[in-house]
Amino acid sequence: MRTGITCRVPSRRSCSWPAKRSPPFTTRSNVLPRGGGHAEVLWRLAFEAEGWVVPDKAVQVRCPDSSRALHAERHEIDVYATLGRSYTVACEVKNGAAEGWVDPELPSEVKLTKQQHMVLHHFEAMNELGLVPMLAAPFVDPSFYRFQARHGGVHARYLYHVFDPRDAKVAAAVKETFRIGHVWAEPSPPQNFRLFVRRLPQMIEKTREVGRRMEEADEARESFEPDLDDY
Repeated sequence: MRTGITCRVPSRRSCSWPAKRSPPFTTRSNVLPRGGGHAEVLWRLAFEAEGWVVPDKAVQVRCPDSSRALHAERHEIDVYATLGRSYTVACEVKNGAAEGWVDPELPSEVKLTKQQHMVLHHFEAMNELGLVPMLAAPFVDPSFYRFQARHGGVHARYLYHVFDPRDAKVAAAVKETFRIGHVWAEPSPPQNFRLFVRRLPQMIEKTREVGRRMEEADEARESFEPDLDDY
């Protein structure tokens, strides 16, 4: 299954960058980790703008099963957001250059990557703690809906590659060279972040309903496929 995007790297002749400097592709890969930190900030701002209570930094909680994790006893949550006494969301933010997230529990002969294992553990652990696990990433495969429903979670497929505003020139070069329209290097979140958060309570209830129906189907040994139009 192919996910994500494929970019054609221009030849040296067509690239306007000086030969002694890194081409946009390499530079993009170098700055995206900093962009990931900025993406966390943007999601916190989006939650706050919609009335959620959000700490300014990542939150650490005691992991319910650190033996299955790639970390010590403490589990770090990128964005921890609470809406009254109704919902507490534990969001994992990803901003990789070529990540396309599929259901990590799909039967496969291919071993899970470290990042996939981290997302799998995040959803299992946060669900066990009674929190709503969430993945925020540019590209998420439809197979992820079944996975999130099994763990009472949600995901935001936000399409943008986020850059830190300090790397705005790199973002502009990437956008021009690779013809990528969904590049974000602004200090405030894009509108679709806030629209997602606004609909989040409805989506949480829906994924819980789908999860219950999947459990009932499993008990009856029947197959059940969630209707993606419901999300």
